[in-house]
Amino acid sequence: MDPKPERLRSNAKVLIMPFREGFELDPPQAPYLSFAAASGEIIVSIHADGRVEVNPKFTVDEAARVFWDAVKALAEGGGL
Repeated sequence: MDPKPERLRSNAKVLIMPFREGFELDPPQAPYLSFAAASGEIIVSIHADGRVEVNPKFTVDEAARVFWDAVKALAEGGGL
């Protein structure tokens, strides 16, 4: 059985681009942690400054459930 619940799987990709003349980076952003549905749609984000953003398409209860399901998966050693 796959230890990662389908709704918590990450589809993150790393993009490496060669340096180009005149290329500018965006200013760094404060770190944050996001939890997404299986579709990849972000449900809730927790920012380093303590702000919590909930996608308006979901209820606070749904966002909390995704968060605590992730905590439970980590506690059980399954990872995300």
